[in-house]
Amino acid sequence: MKPFSSLPLELQAELLSLKGTVAPVAEEDTIQVPVSRAVVEQFRAGGDGWQGRVDMALREWLEENKAS
Repeated sequence: MKPFSSLPLELQAELLSLKGTVAPVAEEDTIQVPVSRAVVEQFRAGGDGWQGRVDMALREWLEENKAS
């Protein structure tokens, strides 16, 4: 699996523009995290399911930055 950030920018934009929802994760917590307005606007611009895409981006970051 490739990290989202390694995909060509055109493909990233296309994927972010897809509408729909991401399947809920079995174990979810609802939290509040301060996030810059630019980040929220970018994800919201992709339409419904933007919170799931934020979760997916954070999961990718965690996978790429595992503690050794």
